[in-house]
Amino acid sequence: MSLPVEILEHIIDFIALERGANRLQTLHNLCITTKSLRPRAEMHIYSEIALYAGATSSCETTRQFVHTVERCPRLLLHVRQLNLKFLTRMWGRADGLDAIAEPVARMTNITKFTFSSDTKNYLRKTQPRPMIKQSLISSSAFMHAVSAVLKAPHLNHLVLHNLSKLPAELLMLPRSIRHLELVRITFEADGLPSKSRGARLPFRLSSFKCDYVSLLSLINRFPLPIAPDSADGDMGDWTSMLSEVEVLDMTLLQDVVSHQEVLRRTPRVRELTLSIEVDVDDSAPQAHTLCFLADLHPASFTTLSLIDIHITNFVDRGAMIAHPYGSRWSTYLHRFTQLGRLRIALDFGGDFEVHPESFGPQWGDISEALVDQCVCPMLKNVEILIKAWTNEDYGAALARRGQEGGAFRFIQSIHEFVYPSQFGALIGLHRRGKEVGLSFCAETSYDALIGNIGL
Repeated sequence: MSLPVEILEHIIDFIALERGANRLQTLHNLCITTKSLRPRAEMHIYSEIALYAGATSSCETTRQFVHTVERCPRLLLHVRQLNLKFLTRMWGRADGLDAIAEPVARMTNITKFTFSSDTKNYLRKTQPRPMIKQSLISSSAFMHAVSAVLKAPHLNHLVLHNLSKLPAELLMLPRSIRHLELVRITFEADGLPSKSRGARLPFRLSSFKCDYVSLLSLINRFPLPIAPDSADGDMGDWTSMLSEVEVLDMTLLQDVVSHQEVLRRTPRVRELTLSIEVDVDDSAPQAHTLCFLADLHPASFTTLSLIDIHITNFVDRGAMIAHPYGSRWSTYLHRFTQLGRLRIALDFGGDFEVHPESFGPQWGDISEALVDQCVCPMLKNVEILIKAWTNEDYGAALARRGQEGGAFRFIQSIHEFVYPSQFGALIGLHRRGKEVGLSFCAETSYDALIGNIGL
């Protein structure tokens, strides 16, 4: 006795949830062996598609996909997530773009669109770098297809990575996106009507991820008006998309203050993640850095439940670390009413033997504030992670395995002078009758060193 089709379809749905290597092969086998289950299996097979623009013989899967959907166009309606990537080796060629233009344009049910190139990371994640060339989007048919995807009625998640001179008018096309991610993006204003350069973007976001390169370009192509919109008090510009953001993730650079425009316009943010790069030298020993708490929208002090800060410090020899995780924490921590988790990750790197006064009471700024039971009443967890690597250690890193050198001595000083002496107030800390979890880890990181120099 055979099972009803409805039950078999539920079984297929369960198989599709698996993320193992055999998932697609199992679904393909079902298409071949059971005709009645083929539509259900195809729905899952084609729900997530990755295409490589300008496909060559090394991208056989892309060619096979194009060939398959030419014979069976209905499969394009199953695509929910599209990952479209330019290949570096195809720079300057547009002939391969037309081949995938028509299939892409017909994916009208897309909910998530990722558009990127495969360029490698530089030493600093936020450093301006060669990105995809304008010639890659010289195909009018291909750009028409991208525009069609952005207009898809169900598109709610847009990811743009490593693209330069992207036509700014493309951001005016989506109507329903709730999640936007911009990493190493630059926008070109050509073709964007002058009256639209300060226009309100036609969507409201729930989550926003952005680095400083993309943010500066966004501000340049959609500049802020001089005064608020008199009708509703909202700014008639790109920042109008931020009013409903609850999850915010930004990568910042010291002395680049464009992030203020975002922090000041996100009154509902619940989860805040900031990655910050700081240069520490004798002339600027962190005295002026990381006062980002002062830039928060006043309402966000009552909505934030998670603050996750990752600070990468590039330290000159002999410099003093005056504010290891930024300044003025004790001034603002008492304003957070819903903060449940605080995570701070610190990376220290460079040719440094830091100033001896770098291991003093400045490390206790947060713990001294939190000892007051009225500060952050909902706090459940505090996590501090410190990693150190120095350029001078690299030559003998593999041999010494971190047992000598500047990085090791730095971490040794942390254990001797900083923890637990400067964090004693956090040990055994209680909120609402429960102990606040405390995690403190300080270690050398040669893996971070090797990754940062591109090996």
